[in-house]
Amino acid sequence: FTEAGPGLYRYTFRTKAPSGIDRSATHSIGVYSNRNLSEFDLGTNYASHVYNFVPAGGAVTKTHDIIRTESCNGCHQDLNFHGGSRRGVEMCVLCHTPQTTDPVTGNTLDMAVMTHKIHTGADLPSVQAGGKYQLNGFGGLIDYSHIRFSGNGGTANCTVCHKQSDDP
Repeated sequence: FTEAGPGLYRYTFRTKAPSGIDRSATHSIGVYSNRNLSEFDLGTNYASHVYNFVPAGGAVTKTHDIIRTESCNGCHQDLNFHGGSRRGVEMCVLCHTPQTTDPVTGNTLDMAVMTHKIHTGADLPSVQAGGKYQLNGFGGLIDYSHIRFSGNGGTANCTVCHKQSDDP
């Protein structure tokens, strides 16, 4: 970090992008932080932001826009995980990719699969056969085997979470 002005800071990444990077594609960088102001009775403030850019320049025309944080906040109010420091779906999808696996349970942490399984835990065939659906979270092992999505129309109503958008 270097100070870039009063209350402004600049962060320089240590690792450079590989030389073969597709400079015409949209890339995303996520940043999260917290500031503990408990000594002033102000608690801890959290912030997350995802910056989308095209290295070659030009407008961002494509992002991973499947679920919006506002959809999740319709039920969860303030979507945040990992102790509160990571907020919003845009941040989540940067790490929760198809190749990510929970090292404790062996379950995939791919955002789409994980989210659907969490919200239908009680109805998973493996759970109905007597197993459990668990993930090792920030606070330890969490059991989702009893969860049933209670949104308008249940999981059959995809538009409860998946809002259609023409935005990039």
